[in-house]
Amino acid sequence: VDNISKALHKCGYQMRGFETMYNGHTGRRLN
Repeated sequence: VDNISKALHKCGYQMRGFETMYNGHTGRRLN
């Protein structure tokens, strides 16, 4: 989990993944 958290943070996302994600093809929000 720590490695994934660090990778997210390095890419500009919050470390724990509390971001709204969207499908790149449909534009629909992921649950």
